[in-house]
Amino acid sequence: MLQGRWEEEIQHAVLSDYFAGAEKIPRNKIHREFLIEVKELDQGKIKVKISADFIIDRGDYYELIERKGWNHPAVNIGPALGQALVYRQLMEMNKNYPAGGEKPVKLGLCFVDGFKNEYGRWMNAHDELLAALAKSIKQELRVYLVKPREAEFAEEKYWFNSANYCVDPQVKVFK
Repeated sequence: MLQGRWEEEIQHAVLSDYFAGAEKIPRNKIHREFLIEVKELDQGKIKVKISADFIIDRGDYYELIERKGWNHPAVNIGPALGQALVYRQLMEMNKNYPAGGEKPVKLGLCFVDGFKNEYGRWMNAHDELLAALAKSIKQELRVYLVKPREAEFAEEKYWFNSANYCVDPQVKVFK
């Protein structure tokens, strides 16, 4: 996930709106990323931090969502799933983390569907891949697809205007 002002001012606000609209989740149940050090895993100057992109409180469980810009299997889907698995385990290990040990943590992934390049269109092969991954890790995966209203907005400048965001969120569940 990109760091800095853009992430805080643009991405979090817009994607929180998106998640709230995707399944009518109250805004106060959508938590943005926050960092907590895991001192047990620190190695010298390199600090280990828990840094999930979003955590949604769904009542009886938390959903941890890792977001990537595109949906290329090796460049984006693999790292997103790997990071989500690691963050979830760190959350469960760290009792100081807000979700640590309180409730089960399920995994969600968020990708953009609509960039104007060979990696931007979500296809049936993506569905097959995510279904197979969900079976191999024996866990449900929720995938949120963010789509632009128009293809011409499917580039970086698109993210600076939340009015360009999709009004019909797509959520896929793989078991």
